Amino acid sequence: MKILNLEAMLEVAGTLQVHNYAGLVAMAELAADAIADAVAGHLGIVAENAAWNASGGLCVRFRPSADGQQCPAEIEAADPQGWWQ
Repeated sequence: MKILNLEAMLEVAGTLQVHNYAGLVAMAELAADAIADAVAGHLGIVAENAAWNASGGLCVRFRPSADGQQCPAEIEAADPQGWWQ
């Protein structure tokens, strides 16, 4: 058995040029937006719109909701190299 995560499936679908690929990407972005909004709401931060990029994957940018707000530990642990502002 082979197991592919969502990003790998989107990459394969794009390579194969499957029918309605753009619609599939849009659905994945909507799901990521919903998850990001739930996380951001729980942590009191802001989530920007999800975006798929074949070279970067399905990503969401998180940022503070106010100047000087510290980065939540969960977000820092998930992206220790990213900047927070």
